[in-house]
Amino acid sequence: MKCSAHAARRRTRRTALSACATLALTLTAPGTTSAAPPPGAGASVDRSAWESGWHVVRPGDTLEGLAERFLGSNEHWRDLHQLNPFVRDPDLLFPGQRLRIFLERPTARLSAQIMAVARDVRELPAPVPWRPASEGDVLLERDALRTAKAASARLRFDDGTTVTLSEDSLVFIRRQTAASAPLPKKEIEIQLGQIDVESAPADSVRQTAPGSATGRAGRSQDAIEVVVAGARSLATPVAGQPISTRSRRGTDDLAQFMVFSGKSTVSAAGESLEVPAGSGTSVAPKAKPGAVEALLPAPSDRRPAEGAEIEQAAPQFSWSPVPGADHYIVEVCRDPACGASVARATTFTAGSLQLDVERGLPAGELFWRVTAVAASGLDGFPSPAIRVQAVDVVRPDAPTLTLRTPAGEPVTARSCLAALPEPVVRAVDRRGAELPWKLMVDGRELGADDYRVLPLAGSHEIAARVTDARGRSADSPAIAFTLDAAAPWVDLVTTASGQTAATEQASGTASRKKSRSKKEPEPVAACDSGLEAEDAGGSWLPLPCATSATLAAPAIFALDPSRPVLTLRTTGSAISLGESPGNEVAAGLAALSLSAWDVGCSAAQLALRIVPSPYRPGRMLLEAEVSDAAGNRRTQGWHVARHVARR
Repeated sequence: MKCSAHAARRRTRRTALSACATLALTLTAPGTTSAAPPPGAGASVDRSAWESGWHVVRPGDTLEGLAERFLGSNEHWRDLHQLNPFVRDPDLLFPGQRLRIFLERPTARLSAQIMAVARDVRELPAPVPWRPASEGDVLLERDALRTAKAASARLRFDDGTTVTLSEDSLVFIRRQTAASAPLPKKEIEIQLGQIDVESAPADSVRQTAPGSATGRAGRSQDAIEVVVAGARSLATPVAGQPISTRSRRGTDDLAQFMVFSGKSTVSAAGESLEVPAGSGTSVAPKAKPGAVEALLPAPSDRRPAEGAEIEQAAPQFSWSPVPGADHYIVEVCRDPACGASVARATTFTAGSLQLDVERGLPAGELFWRVTAVAASGLDGFPSPAIRVQAVDVVRPDAPTLTLRTPAGEPVTARSCLAALPEPVVRAVDRRGAELPWKLMVDGRELGADDYRVLPLAGSHEIAARVTDARGRSADSPAIAFTLDAAAPWVDLVTTASGQTAATEQASGTASRKKSRSKKEPEPVAACDSGLEAEDAGGSWLPLPCATSATLAAPAIFALDPSRPVLTLRTTGSAISLGESPGNEVAAGLAALSLSAWDVGCSAAQLALRIVPSPYRPGRMLLEAEVSDAAGNRRTQGWHVARHVARR
């Protein structure tokens, strides 16, 4: 009795195979061993690292044949059967069915898998007629893929190379040589439209998982040949850099090839031309390749920026114009490579576009990019994709707020001001229309009129808040400042006792009683006392003095906010300041100081000079003008007298 191959493929396959196995064991002679099972038969294979996809059944397909193609051995048909429990008969498959399959990378026979589809994308799994394409579907040699208006798709080959189809494109996978071929190559023919080809970096090509059934070696990057209307472009990597190219067939059958990375050899009409990275060429029907042309750079200064919001209904985009650009192409996609396009538009307006999308953009994360196109029709470098969020209503841009003094000077952050600054606010939406705004003063919302009459002594923070018609608001950065309308003071302090001149004057009666028996010095107005003050660096500077109507310019001393004090001394005769007998400075000694204080922004500087007294003719006055950081000023003075003994 024999177990024929036909019997093993009947509808009762499992029963037949079980019966054959039992019969074989029965006919085996005692003491003999049976033949070893075929390689892979019944072997346990770890497919945890494998990917899965979908195969469209073609006429003549069986689970055994698909196991041979994708798993390396027809003995693994049971694994495919377990993946597709709806298949009742392993030998009865229907053309057009989608079967889930395991995909070991690389596959036994090279394949391309659909990784992304957007809108109307159709596949031709020859000889099955055109059908809607789905993510995960696997295309084989001689299969085709096409995109309709505003549609896109992306394919991925075993070595990681991706092919992205733009709208209104039709491509055929013409040839995929075996991995063992001397020059492995993929050939794609563009019947209509354009494709982008990008290879993965060499270190990212997936290797065969250890312990796999086939044990095939990892696959390196392949050369990619694109056929467009009789012209061919063979793209290859350069110095380990990935391939990045764009190829197009226009309605006039003009073939265009653009190389962004790697290099390409373009052949047509018996001649070849090398096209390096950053350049492209055009080929007319039945003509030789045209001259190599440098590609335009990617537009810069793109808005909206990374992570920004865009309106679903009418998003707006802007960029810096590119010299030499004829027009621009703006794309909005679901992925950075634009394999799943959402919207695509051409604009001849340099630097901006409002995209009108029927029914609006889908909500959520999207990516946009812009490409400058030369007058020759060659695309420049696409800009890097920018991630944005599409929302129903875009939060308004934050307004700009500047503060100006009454004199019109701009106010910097953390300034000290003597008067309330005037806010200048610019609040517009993305179409340039003005939006209402209010001020946020220390967290309180105020109108401009309320702000101007508000007493604001002390430290404060002001921001501008804009609110759109739908109630969404945005705030400008806050500006902090301190308002100080009070002028600072300066006191004369006796260095030895720490008493002020006022204190000394209050105790002047007692002092005079004690000194009645002594001969009091007679005050003499003079400029030759050599009065000096010590600056912050420890140097002593003489105080200017003038006895005429023409006053000398004062000496300016910066004050340390933590210790706003100046020490005085004289290098000539002993002197006294003010009317208190205790405010005396002996020659060469530092016995008095000028101490400044301020309730708001702190005293900043002292301007000192000696001038004729406006209060007592014939006397000289030490004039001290103290100013704070807000610009408030106060002038005080003390009479200066040189001491001489009475006769």
